[in-house]
Amino acid sequence: MRKTVLLASALFVACSLTVGCGSSGSPAETANIMNEVTEILVTIKDKPTADAAKPKLTAAGEKMKKHNEAMAKKYPAPTSVDISKMPTMPTMPEADQKKMTEAMTKYFKEIERVSAIDGGPEALMAYGEASGNKLPKGK
Repeated sequence: MRKTVLLASALFVACSLTVGCGSSGSPAETANIMNEVTEILVTIKDKPTADAAKPKLTAAGEKMKKHNEAMAKKYPAPTSVDISKMPTMPTMPEADQKKMTEAMTKYFKEIERVSAIDGGPEALMAYGEASGNKLPKGK
């Protein structure tokens, strides 16, 4: 289960980054949402705190889903194999790259920590499902 949650979370972030960086067009928005999720994850210490965090993680997941939907409209997936017809993604400014790297580092550290706590994987799944990801069910 732990490996499933970690892999699903990693895939989620990779997909988010390829879709776009912010529903407002700001590359910092994905990092802001990831920081929000990280702040919630930091509060998880045991099963009761994991259960208490689920509604907040669900709300953050819904926010990320809206963010990704907006970016999918702005940068639609190509319908052709012709690379010349693919939309061009903007280059992320260096300051935003740094912010994104810091956010991802903290985010993944907390995901790994929380996934080892009783109730943690279920809390992570609440976020993943709310964000619109098709996450594999753990065994």
